[in-house]
Amino acid sequence: MPEGTNQKSVANTQQQMLAARVELEIQQMILPHLKRQKDCRYPFTSKDELIKEYYRDLMAIKMNLKTIFSAAAQMPSVEGDAFGYIAHREISAIVGAFAELAQSRLQSARNHASAPTTAG
Repeated sequence: MPEGTNQKSVANTQQQMLAARVELEIQQMILPHLKRQKDCRYPFTSKDELIKEYYRDLMAIKMNLKTIFSAAAQMPSVEGDAFGYIAHREISAIVGAFAELAQSRLQSARNHASAPTTAG
């Protein structure tokens, strides 16, 4: 199998695993936790608290990114550039995977919402 095909296969498998993990956590953990059917130790107990936690984490992510790239800029030139490159590559990969998953879930939700319903 050509190397490019193998890389696409691995990427596809990783994307499928991410999608399965996210779906499992939403359906088996977060939703039951919010409905108080299960205590999954999340730091929220309502949708409002979940959203507050989401925005709090978003701010922490922004601060962490600033710390990473600020530190890289202060390292010796080649080491800092290499560190920054690796950090950017790794962060971009996970963010890209989630962006792709978000678009897929959105399209699926749109398709589901626009599907004709049958009267019974």
